[in-house]
Amino acid sequence: MVRSMNTLDVAALFGARVLIVEDDAGIGRALRELLTVVGAVAVGPARSVAEAMTLYADPGCDLAILDYRLGGETVADFADHLITTNGKFLFYTSAPEVKGRYPQAILIEKPGQLMDIIGRLIEMRR
Repeated sequence: MVRSMNTLDVAALFGARVLIVEDDAGIGRALRELLTVVGAVAVGPARSVAEAMTLYADPGCDLAILDYRLGGETVADFADHLITTNGKFLFYTSAPEVKGRYPQAILIEKPGQLMDIIGRLIEMRR
């Protein structure tokens, strides 16, 4: 489903701190700009798991968007941490192993519509 700004209740994201974990500079920038447009506070993008852990903890985040593969590492340990601490996140990735390892997680496959990410973040805030 392709969503547009006109059909989304973007007010639900106003002020929400959303961590972006993405090693592709162009995608990270696009996500950051879109989150800013809808009133969220974009944190990152983090380009490594260590950076993601630091940014998530200080000053804290409400939601996270995760690319599964970051260069030579995966975000598996960070995603597992989010699950055990009831952190709210979704995957925006082309990594096929996410479906098997995280069957309950929200997955938007690249190259997906960025507005679908916004729609799912709104659902997660309700």
